[in-house]
Amino acid sequence: MLRIYLPSLFFAFLVSTATAAAPDVSGLEPTGVQAGQSADLVLQGKPALPLSVVTDYPGLAVTVSEDGKSLHVDAAQAPAGVAFLRFHNPEGASDLIPLHIGLLPETTETEPNNHWRDAQNVAAQTTINGVLHAGGEVDTFGCELEQGQTLVAAVDANTALASPMDAVLQILSPEGFVLEQVDDAYGNDPQLTFVVPTTGRYFVRLFAFPSAPNSTINFAGGKDYQYRLTLTNGPFIDHLFEGAEGQLNPHGWNLGEGVDVANTPGRHHYRRLLNLSLPANVITQGGEAPVPLTLRTRLQGHISPREAKRFQFTGTKSAALRIRVRAQALYSELDPLVQILDAEGKLLKELDDVGRDNRDVDASWTPPADANYTLVLQDRFGHGGERYFFETLVEEDQPRADLTVTANHFEATVDKPLEIEIQIARAGLQSPLEITATGLPEGAKVTPVISEPKGDSSKKVTLKIEHDGSTPFSGSIQIIATIPDAPGEPIVATAPTKLTGIRASSIWLTLPVKAAEATEEK
Repeated sequence: MLRIYLPSLFFAFLVSTATAAAPDVSGLEPTGVQAGQSADLVLQGKPALPLSVVTDYPGLAVTVSEDGKSLHVDAAQAPAGVAFLRFHNPEGASDLIPLHIGLLPETTETEPNNHWRDAQNVAAQTTINGVLHAGGEVDTFGCELEQGQTLVAAVDANTALASPMDAVLQILSPEGFVLEQVDDAYGNDPQLTFVVPTTGRYFVRLFAFPSAPNSTINFAGGKDYQYRLTLTNGPFIDHLFEGAEGQLNPHGWNLGEGVDVANTPGRHHYRRLLNLSLPANVITQGGEAPVPLTLRTRLQGHISPREAKRFQFTGTKSAALRIRVRAQALYSELDPLVQILDAEGKLLKELDDVGRDNRDVDASWTPPADANYTLVLQDRFGHGGERYFFETLVEEDQPRADLTVTANHFEATVDKPLEIEIQIARAGLQSPLEITATGLPEGAKVTPVISEPKGDSSKKVTLKIEHDGSTPFSGSIQIIATIPDAPGEPIVATAPTKLTGIRASSIWLTLPVKAAEATEEK
């Protein structure tokens, strides 16, 4: 789970007595820019003046136009990846808006291109920013390919842009026949590879269904059905293993020796941010010999069809262990199944899905004796391949708690305290938690609240923030929890973003100024 940290910034405004609206910026068009270039993007939604924008992405400069309708992006010094932008004014703030920074030349989809005979001509190495504008729409692109080349076609839409679409991607022959088709690969976003059988002009076709199923039986579309379609017959990294010594192990297509990971197109620019920040070892051995597994060492590897990876570790009687396998969280196709065996091979425990919508493993298990044990990892259905990869971690099961709030921005009013509800998920933690907010400006105060290990407050508390209205504030704060009189790192509350699996660790807070004082100041 990626946690986004935004800088704690303070902005002062002279506010008139007239009531303005908070900005409701819902997206950008197009949704990205090539690294090293600049572009002007249209703001979607309902921007409201005055309007400012902030980001903590390195090397990226962004400026809102005077009319608040567009955004100038300068990515001359920015690396490839995903930036998050916050639009705000004295009345409030928008959600975090993703901006993709790619490595290939960017182009914009143009109509008409529904039929393959009307396909838009594109280069074999490009990123297309498109929109399925209305129901029934299909977008088609034609490119010249040579025999033996491997074309990679990857869509960023629902997962990476929060577009409400479940896309389908097809490769058509020069005569218009469907040769390849794929639906989901990265959540609802498709990706495919195609080895060109003969030189010619081939077509890539894209259409979608709603990501939230309904009674519609037609192709879906709308102004928010945005996508980025990357096409390349050059190097493309699907996923990346990062070793303990800093070595990078890319996996993908058309990769030669000495791949420059930072400057190679691929999913890794987005997904590498989802990795656990612990030492890692890459598993290369196969066969029946178990791989030694040291507690708190992350292991990465692939599963072949009908393969079972075996790991050996030492357990201590009554010392609970937390066993995790991440695959779905990394957009791997693996559905992990874990079995714990004793020294004689007897099955002691089987671990499967976290929940209905999460097929990864995250469970606690207590060894019955001081002994060596074997962890067997396989795909639930015996599948495997290059895109069936995983990360596994076994460690002491420490008491812990997660704090979450419902939004990544809050707007207060002068006449009453701002109340923020905080959900608390405890896992074995039997200590009280003191919860407060940090980063508040002068004139604002918070009264810490206690979450007791039992009762209603163990699961939910309400934090109140008051301010005297003397000074306006727009900036980032954090909500944290600590165990009273116990050392240790605070627990930081996280908030949802538009993108699945990515949560914000800072919250944007807007505090207005009293109307009377604003008038006097003016």
